[in-house]
Amino acid sequence: MKPEIRKQFLSPLYAWMSADRQGNMLCWQGAGDPNPRRANFEYWPLDDASFAKLVEEAETDAVISKIYDVRADLLKNHSPAKCHSLVSKNLAIASANGINGAEARQSFSILSLSLVEQFSQHPAMSALLAHTKQGAAYLNELNALPDEFWQECAIQ
Repeated sequence: MKPEIRKQFLSPLYAWMSADRQGNMLCWQGAGDPNPRRANFEYWPLDDASFAKLVEEAETDAVISKIYDVRADLLKNHSPAKCHSLVSKNLAIASANGINGAEARQSFSILSLSLVEQFSQHPAMSALLAHTKQGAAYLNELNALPDEFWQECAIQ
């Protein structure tokens, strides 16, 4: 948020507190004004770039929520902060390599939680990523991975 929008948004609150990914408290200070001045805008102005950034920021949490629905056991292997970090990192790798679509991105995120952290650097996965970057279908490429990949990237 731009400073003037943040000030307007927080003006009726004394403080807005939440925990960050590591469990530390964050505090956004407001004025605690019971009668805030009317904003000089009708709604929170949000341009396309800001909207895209919000969607990008929320994707990791949305994917983790979907993983919880189908494979909650994977989320127990790491701390919440580590799960977020792994999924966020691998969604960036997915974006850079043409892995699009909710199902494919969720699948790639599941790999980040169930395999060794460096799985994307394995030669077979590097080849998969190169192929998807050129337009190959992710799920077809995933199904073609050799058994050696799964054995070498398994968490011991």
